[in-house]
Amino acid sequence: MKGWFRTVNRATEFDGNTEEEAYEPSKASQLYIVWKKLKVSKLSVFGGGIVLAVVLIAIFGPFLVPYGPHDLYVFEPLSPPFFEAILGSDSWGRDVLSLLVLGTRVSLYVGLSAVLLEAAIGLSNWNDCRLFRRIC
Repeated sequence: MKGWFRTVNRATEFDGNTEEEAYEPSKASQLYIVWKKLKVSKLSVFGGGIVLAVVLIAIFGPFLVPYGPHDLYVFEPLSPPFFEAILGSDSWGRDVLSLLVLGTRVSLYVGLSAVLLEAAIGLSNWNDCRLFRRIC
C-alpha cells in the first residue's frame, strides 16, 4: 500500500507534511486531496477562477445590470461604448452588457442540462448492460 502514495506525492511537496500524514483517512478528505493537487498547477487555478467568475456573473448579473436585455431603444442604435452603456448598444438600441449577462445564464443552463441528460443516458445504459449480463 505504500507504493500507492508515491503516485500522489506532488500535493504534499509544499506543505511540509509527510506522505503518510497527509493521506491518512482521518486527516485528509478526498476533496482536500483534490484541492491540494489542483492548487499546484497555476493553469488549473486560473481556469477554475474563470469558471467561478462565469458562474457568479450568471447568478448575480441580473441584479447588477441597470437595463433589461429585452428593453428596445434604450440607447441610440449601434452606439459605441460610453458611461451608461459600457459595451455600447446593438442595432435595436439594447444594452450589450445586459444581453451578454443573459447569454451567460442561458449558456450555463444549456450546458448543465446537457451534462445531466448525458449522465441519465449513461446510467440507463449502464443499468441495461448489468441487466442483460444477468439474463444471458
